[in-house]
Amino acid sequence: MIYFLLLFQSALGTIINFSQWMALADGSFSCSNGIQKTKIVSFPDSFDTIPQVFIIVTKLDYYSSSEFKIRIESITTTGFTIKYECIGERIWSLYVNVFAFSEKRLQVFNNFNMENPTDVIFTKSDSNQVNAYISILSLGMTGPLDFNLQIIDLNPYEFKVALVQDPARAANLKQIGYQVIVGTEESLKLYQKYTCTSTCTSAMNTKSTYLQYLFALQGFRYEYTDSIRLEFSYLTSGQNEYYRLQQISGLYTQNINQPGHYKFDGFTTQPSEYSCFTLRISRKEILNLDQQSQILINIIDMNKSFNALGTFIQDINKQISPLQILFQFKCIQGKKIKAQFNKCSTCVGLSKSYNQNQVCYNNKQIISFYPKYNTDAFYKGNLRILIENSKITITQLLYDRQVVIAMIEYLDQ
Repeated sequence: MIYFLLLFQSALGTIINFSQWMALADGSFSCSNGIQKTKIVSFPDSFDTIPQVFIIVTKLDYYSSSEFKIRIESITTTGFTIKYECIGERIWSLYVNVFAFSEKRLQVFNNFNMENPTDVIFTKSDSNQVNAYISILSLGMTGPLDFNLQIIDLNPYEFKVALVQDPARAANLKQIGYQVIVGTEESLKLYQKYTCTSTCTSAMNTKSTYLQYLFALQGFRYEYTDSIRLEFSYLTSGQNEYYRLQQISGLYTQNINQPGHYKFDGFTTQPSEYSCFTLRISRKEILNLDQQSQILINIIDMNKSFNALGTFIQDINKQISPLQILFQFKCIQGKKIKAQFNKCSTCVGLSKSYNQNQVCYNNKQIISFYPKYNTDAFYKGNLRILIENSKITITQLLYDRQVVIAMIEYLDQ
């Protein structure tokens, strides 16, 4: 059964956002006793890149002695697979709303079907992501419950999903699965949480072309005396949207839920490239050269150094302006050092970069480059630093592209 499908495409015809309501379990078959099912979701068209997929449970009707599990697999540009399992007594209703999007300001984290649940720490890749939204996907219990999932310790590098429980009931939570969306301030909006003890209706929020409305369960207080029978209804009034969460029948199951929005297009600002506006070069002889690193990078304003081979990700605080970096290379006789620094985001050809070649005359010298870069006052920068045996590359990771802002290497003369 499909309730409705919502699709947004780019000017080139590829999908940028997909939303579809569907039933995983309903009255058409008995979902019970460990039955496992697979649901293949196909997009009407394709995404440019593999999208991220997020699910919210919109209708739930099952006995306390039942358990359900959900997992997302095999995501491609044309679709994905949902695998789900009904354990114990019959799951009468399990309906979901699935979302797929390509916006890189957003990032989805999965924790499917965790047995013996506990707190979990996740590492994120974008220091500009300051908001997080969570959705319960699966649940199994052996007695009364009183818990909710909370996002805590959200910092530039990681966040924690804390399982907040009544200690007297904690042992009854057998299994839980959930997903988290993290996003930048302009891409993910959170609204007031609701603790509902009877049918509740959310506040109205204004609809917008590029905003996708969310509402998800985030906690339960359940006495284990009746079935859980909850259903979300999506509602509109003029240019506003909201939802109602009600009991299908029987006793109301107290719960915590939250509305939100994610934005998948229509951003008015984009992060700008770091552009080098001045460059100083020095050459000096060092007596104890053998004690110096072959290659050294130092982000001066952060006092952060890199000299080991490998790939490193470093965020740059938006308050740092200009950005000053030291690149230091030991001379190797018979070699020259070629350096390029990104100069202009709108330039092409030779005017795109500052290009410098420095010849090594002996093995006793260090050549240092001191570029200064204009930064972005609105976005933290995310840099990928690659140090190889004879070359370094620093790439700025933007949402719509990647830009090499510095590349320095040894070459034969």
